[in-house]
Amino acid sequence: MLAEVVEKLKRTVTQQARPASSLAPAGPTDIACDFCCGTKRNKATMSCLTCLASYCPAHLEPHHSFPVLKLHQLVSATVPLKEKMCTKHNKLMEVYCKTDQRCICYLCTMDDHWRHSTVSAAAERAAEQGRLFLSHCAFKRKSQERQKELNELVQAVKDFKICFQTAMKSKDKLFDELISSIQKQRTLIKQLIEAREKLAVVRAEALQLQLEEEIVRLKKRDADLEQLSHTEDHIHFIQLFQSLSISCESPDLPTGAVIRPKHSVETMTECLTQLRDDMKKLLETTWPKISATVFGIKVVLPPVPKTREEFLCYHCPLTVDPNSVNKYLDLLQNSQRVTSGYYEHFHSSSTQNLGRMTSPGVWSALQTVTLSDITQ
Repeated sequence: MLAEVVEKLKRTVTQQARPASSLAPAGPTDIACDFCCGTKRNKATMSCLTCLASYCPAHLEPHHSFPVLKLHQLVSATVPLKEKMCTKHNKLMEVYCKTDQRCICYLCTMDDHWRHSTVSAAAERAAEQGRLFLSHCAFKRKSQERQKELNELVQAVKDFKICFQTAMKSKDKLFDELISSIQKQRTLIKQLIEAREKLAVVRAEALQLQLEEEIVRLKKRDADLEQLSHTEDHIHFIQLFQSLSISCESPDLPTGAVIRPKHSVETMTECLTQLRDDMKKLLETTWPKISATVFGIKVVLPPVPKTREEFLCYHCPLTVDPNSVNKYLDLLQNSQRVTSGYYEHFHSSSTQNLGRMTSPGVWSALQTVTLSDITQ
């Protein structure tokens, strides 16, 4: 009885002397001390494989004080002890079965595993420690490689954004220059049309004035001739007719100078329409190249294709090299269709044998090969 009182006194003094900061209440995921009383138990820091119990720092003190308890095997309380116990024999699992590749207790070696290859858990740990080191090195190296890839990816994305910002600025600048050039040409054409219109109107008005003056002269001459035709004096008729018979037309006035401007204006409109169509065609021709170039810019490689649909994304028409094709083969459809040029010579010399071998329809189908059929 005296010894029990001394033991309890030692435990009480030790618990009171230990600072409260080393004791922490057990959380939902922590292992609770098996010797703490009450609803709030402290967090266990060590587990005794001999006592098969977990202790908080306060209740673990006897294992550091008493010689008998110092011989017990202590481990960190990382997992509950029940996970280290054999569910069949309720004993600590200290043996490893290589046959079944799992931990068992020593009673299992005499029961279900008596013919299996077994070693102690410590021996298996020592054997796997080397593999653990290799795995650790492999995962560390892989982690470093992934970290390097991540750094490269981050830098690539950063460079990608900078390049695209520069491309956007260049795009705006180029399109502004293109629009400015078109607007400049539009202004020049407008000025040219207006200047040509003014010049043509001035010339037409000058010609109109000359024509009006000449019409006045011609009408006066016609009136004088009409009056002369009614005179009865023969001498007066002859004298006036010689002066009136002289032409009064202006020698500088061109004949047939008037033309229809509608045809010229339509021709000018057709030229502008042709320019518009050419620019549209140029844009339509250039756009696929620009689009393909933009879609070809990648930061990471696409995944390896596995299905037919994924492989068809890389489809491109196959062509035959005209420099290396056989001399008896003729290329059609932009080097995508191959026709046998030797067929005519062979058919002319072996018509009867060929008719017996195969029908003309089958031979006609066989003599031409399309690369698109091969790819499909």
